[in-house]
Amino acid sequence: MILAIGIVLRIKCEGLESTTWTLPFGAGDTGYEADKAYYIQNYGTTKKHHPPDLAIEVVVSHSEKKALRAGAFLKIPEMWVLDLPRHRLTFYHLAVRGKQKGMYRPEPRSRAFPFLMSTEVLERLDDPDTDDATFHENCRVWARQVLVPRLRAEDGGL
Repeated sequence: MILAIGIVLRIKCEGLESTTWTLPFGAGDTGYEADKAYYIQNYGTTKKHHPPDLAIEVVVSHSEKKALRAGAFLKIPEMWVLDLPRHRLTFYHLAVRGKQKGMYRPEPRSRAFPFLMSTEVLERLDDPDTDDATFHENCRVWARQVLVPRLRAEDGGL
């Protein structure tokens, strides 16, 4: 879905495959690998093994706390946690100042894609088509029909 949105809206992004980031001593683990991770704001400017702009975790039987802790150590700006048993998607933003600095806060909108809300992403994920090609095409159609007009309206009709 992320790549489909990027294509339609011409937002450059790079999906990271099987990347493990080394965690600092005291993190409780030696490394972290997200289920999915992307460079968006830092697309094309990052060095090898730089933490992603967005990490996505799918929770089935483990707690999201371990992933959020690793993300905070790595200073990943945004994490999406899809809790399958509870059928819930939460966008977390890493606080960069104030009392909660270095901690994740749940937010309704994405930091990487401010025009995107967690509720609508979850609706997209509920697409009954299990075929990957059909799902990606449906995401592109949705982005053209919903997100493009929304962005034009937010930009004053540009």
